[in-house]
Amino acid sequence: QISITEIVAGDILCVETGDEIPCDGIIVSADGLQIDESALTGEPVEVDKNADGDPFMLSGCTVSAGSAQFLAIAVGKRSQWGIIKSKLEKEQDQTPLQEKLD
Repeated sequence: QISITEIVAGDILCVETGDEIPCDGIIVSADGLQIDESALTGEPVEVDKNADGDPFMLSGCTVSAGSAQFLAIAVGKRSQWGIIKSKLEKEQDQTPLQEKLD
């Protein structure tokens, strides 16, 4: 186990059932891997992943079955989860009603 802050692009990571994917990556090898991507997509169905068919791992998702080794390609604010989070954190403009109330 290492801290998520120590992961850099180019690292090889191992995940197994129950782990949250800490960064975006490409699968090197997988054994019966299924990923819950509902945190990003809203879809409740687990997605089968492997090196040949669908090799992309997205941060913020959870391993629901199996295990895998993958190559980290984007971490932190550059990952898909980081991009979505940064867009949500931007300060919103006030609506006309909010301006009148202030």
